[in-house]
Amino acid sequence: MASNILRKCLFYILLFCYWYSLDFSLTPLTTKMVMGLCGIIAFVTRPRQFFPKKLIVWFVMIIALNIWSVFVKLANGTSEFLYIKNIISFVMNFFAVYLVYYVGSRFLHNTNTLLKSVVKVVTIQMVITIILYFIPSLKEFAYSIQNIGELANNDYFTTSRMIGLGSAIYFGVLPTSTFASLLCIYLYFNSDSNKKQIKHLIAAIFIIGISFFIARTSVFILFATLLLYMYLSWKRKYIKSVIYISLIAVLSPFIFVSIINFFDSSMQEWVMQIFSLDKTDDSTSYGTLYSWLTETHFSTKTLLIGDGKYDNYYGGIDIGYIRHIYYGGIIDLVLFLVTQYIIISSLYKQIKNIEYKRTIQCIIILYFIIFIKGDASFTNEALLIYVVTYYIGKNNLLKQLSSTNVKS
Repeated sequence: MASNILRKCLFYILLFCYWYSLDFSLTPLTTKMVMGLCGIIAFVTRPRQFFPKKLIVWFVMIIALNIWSVFVKLANGTSEFLYIKNIISFVMNFFAVYLVYYVGSRFLHNTNTLLKSVVKVVTIQMVITIILYFIPSLKEFAYSIQNIGELANNDYFTTSRMIGLGSAIYFGVLPTSTFASLLCIYLYFNSDSNKKQIKHLIAAIFIIGISFFIARTSVFILFATLLLYMYLSWKRKYIKSVIYISLIAVLSPFIFVSIINFFDSSMQEWVMQIFSLDKTDDSTSYGTLYSWLTETHFSTKTLLIGDGKYDNYYGGIDIGYIRHIYYGGIIDLVLFLVTQYIIISSLYKQIKNIEYKRTIQCIIILYFIIFIKGDASFTNEALLIYVVTYYIGKNNLLKQLSSTNVKS
């Protein structure tokens, strides 16, 4: 009994570390690298393990990106290899994911169990984020044991918005919260009781709400979640879902005003900027985005082979589409987006549940929208769900075969 509890605790710790890419300053290796090394040992020592063939396609796309990156570097005479680290990280991340599965294999009976675990981990992160904001001394300690770069010393980031652990900083929170929020809606429609449905709905609202105070772009997650919720409610003919969403719509403004009063003036000012749609005001997110989209121009050479520069927000622009064109031209942008699409869409084909498929489609659409605001990658999250689902299926199949052999 005690060993099972310890194993489950270790599983959630590993899942949290992977999902949020925790990087502790106390060790020379990243947490994922350590997990990957342990995962290699677990993979090699465990019998009858197979490598998911689908990942070969993913790896080929990453190699293609690196080949183009080498050409871009040589053609532009620059020193930036944008994707070279992706080769090693992809391999090590696979084994890190395998370690997560290895530790949790005793109680990961199906994909829904995994998805519920992901939602729990993200919910825990949101709770930690709130605690860090309201207890400055604890926040300083959390920053001191992590490698989070210059953001820890940036007063704008540390006072005007919430910051969590690992990648739950600014724009980095979007991939993890996107998956968690939309998966909550999928779990809502695949729960066997009203109590569980309400729990998943509250989890989605909580995750989106706190994510908004980390990155205002999370408002896109809100819209995507609402649309998915309404679409699946319509397909299921759920009258109670319409009632729930109506109540949320009526109460949300009052809840928002009540919550915002708990924060200081800098946070309130930063949050309220999202309602400013003045395209001439570069101090607002909308104004800055509008100027980037309308005032950015490319030379023919840049469109063809890029400028070979990406680091330090080359060109002073944060839009994902433009940053990749600046780096390696249209070809780089297409290769990168196709790679992301192939990886995320692989989840679509794993599960036959139509609501799961619609959820993945929604994640894909949201990814391309988020990419307008900044350079994002959903690879890590998709890799975890795909690989663990793959091994859950293989493990269940082996159990069925063993059971059949015993009976015969």
